[in-house]
Amino acid sequence: SKGQTAGVIVADNGKELLILTEKKIVDSAELLRVSFADNAQAPAVLKQADPVTGLAVVSVNLSDLSDSTLESVAAARLGSTTNKSMLLASPIIAIGQPMGVSNSVAYGMISSMGSVLNLVDGNYQLIGTDIYGSLDGSGVLLNLNGQVLGIISQENSREDTPNTITALGISNLKNNIEKLSNGQPMAVLGIYGTDVPAEIQEAQGVPLGAYVTGIEMDSPAMESGIQSGDVIVRIGTENITSFTKYNNIIMSLSPDTMVTLTVMRQTQNGYQEMTVDVVLGMLK
Repeated sequence: SKGQTAGVIVADNGKELLILTEKKIVDSAELLRVSFADNAQAPAVLKQADPVTGLAVVSVNLSDLSDSTLESVAAARLGSTTNKSMLLASPIIAIGQPMGVSNSVAYGMISSMGSVLNLVDGNYQLIGTDIYGSLDGSGVLLNLNGQVLGIISQENSREDTPNTITALGISNLKNNIEKLSNGQPMAVLGIYGTDVPAEIQEAQGVPLGAYVTGIEMDSPAMESGIQSGDVIVRIGTENITSFTKYNNIIMSLSPDTMVTLTVMRQTQNGYQEMTVDVVLGMLK
C-alpha cells in the first residue's frame, strides 16, 4: 500500500534538504521517497517528528539529487502571521495537495484568524480560509509574495465546515520547525495554559505568568503535583510573563532535563509561592 502527502523544503544545510511534512504519513511508512517539482525522486529518512503538532521533518541527501534538480528547488521563505488585522481578508494560495490530489492548487482568502488550538505546552494559531478542499488535504498556504503563512491541517477544521482549508499559523511553528530540522526531540512538561489578561491581574490579583488550565494525564506536570489554576512565574532563573514565553523556554530544553518551576498557587490567604523540581519527558 502507498500513502502520500505534500511537504515543503524548510532548509538546506549544505548536506541535505530538510522537508516539513505530516507525521501521520511518515509514521505509517516503511520506506520514504520524495518527489520534487521536476518529478525527480530520492530516498528520504525521518529527521524528527513532533507528536503534539503532528508535524515531521524528513531529510534528503544532496548527493542523491542531480544538479538540475538542485537548481529547480529552494528552501521556502517563511512569512509572519502575527499581524492578524493586516492578514484578514487577504488573498491566499493553497498548494501541495489541498484538493486531496498531488500538485493541486486553490485560491481564496483568509476568512478567520481568531481561533487558537490549545495543545500540550503550547497554543497555536489557526488560519481559516474560504477555500473548499479535501478532508485529506495537505500542503501550505502562501501569500502573493510566495511566503509560507500556514501549514494545512484539515483535522483542525471546524466541525460545521470540515471541507474548508484550515492551517496552523507559521509564526507559532518556527521554533518547532527549527528543532525538528536539527533532529532534536521535543521536551514536554504536560500542561495546557493561557495568558493572564491584564484586567484579571488587576481585578482578581492573579499573578503574571503562564496560567495552567489543564494537566496532561501521566505527564511530568501531573507527577510533580502541578494543578489547574496554578500560575508558572519562573522556570529556572527565567521569568515567565506569558504562556508564549513559557512555550519558548520549554521548546529550548531537552527531554530528561531537570528544571525548577516557581509556581504561584491560590490559597485561603491569597497566592503563595512554591517551587517544584520536574524532570521533563518526551511524547511519542
